[in-house]
Amino acid sequence: MAESGIVLGAKAAEQLAKTVRETARRMRNEGPHRARWHGKPLSESKPIEGLVVACVGGGWWEVELAEWDSEPDEAGGSGSQVDDSEECDPCTLAGLEPDPDAPCVTRAVVIDHDRPQGLGVIVYAHDTRRIPLRVGGHVRMLKTHLSSTGEQLYAVITGEYAMLAIAEPDYECCDGEVVQTGCKYYLVEGVECPGWVKDCPS
Repeated sequence: MAESGIVLGAKAAEQLAKTVRETARRMRNEGPHRARWHGKPLSESKPIEGLVVACVGGGWWEVELAEWDSEPDEAGGSGSQVDDSEECDPCTLAGLEPDPDAPCVTRAVVIDHDRPQGLGVIVYAHDTRRIPLRVGGHVRMLKTHLSSTGEQLYAVITGEYAMLAIAEPDYECCDGEVVQTGCKYYLVEGVECPGWVKDCPS
């Protein structure tokens, strides 16, 4: 049994073939349609460094463009691994060394590391995360689109966010009295919001 189908006349077949060729030509980025089909060069997707200046609102931040003028201390060395006991341990870098005399409370912390140098040029970058970026912190961005005034806008792809050391005290009952016997911390990205306290009921 023959398959049913549409039979095209010579003129219709020629027109269809012309349409297919035209579409293929456009998709190969030929002629005036190049901009429509042509993707961005890889160089335009290179991350751009920046330093956070201020929060604008709605996810937008003022960022100062920056560039690197430093390199790792081990650059050009033997390539051996660096002891991470001091330089790479986040608890040490956040100043959370064990100290029985220190208060066991949740607090904001900053972990410093090398940052690029600012260039004095301020741009606007959007960040989809709800945790605030740290003012003065380092961000990496990509170009996105132009504003209505022709200004280049950016999207944050990674950055330094506000950090908390969340305290977890340990207690034991010693001779009938509840005594704090330890304290440990959890490092997280986030902020501490205002709460409330009240006295014990009399």
